[in-house]
Amino acid sequence: MKWNRWPYWVRGGVLGALISFCVSALSVYGGSSIVGTIATIFFLLMAFPLLLLFQDFIPQDFRTVVILTSIYFILGTILGWLYGKMKKSEASSPKP
Repeated sequence: MKWNRWPYWVRGGVLGALISFCVSALSVYGGSSIVGTIATIFFLLMAFPLLLLFQDFIPQDFRTVVILTSIYFILGTILGWLYGKMKKSEASSPKP
């Protein structure tokens, strides 16, 4: 099945998970290189919702990568579903 034939909610979920996984993995395993430093900044921005929920510092390990990837998959799925609904309603609305 081609990418452009996937439902919008699946596309959103996959994009959210891929971006989250790449940034989290680079942050955790990137070391002290410039790429690892930039990824750590993005990781902390992405982990902000978890920091608000748990009120403790979240260690950067594989478990955190999995949790963030899951959360951003769900967030991407919701945003993709809403985008699909809006696109469908625009297509079905009568043109003047």
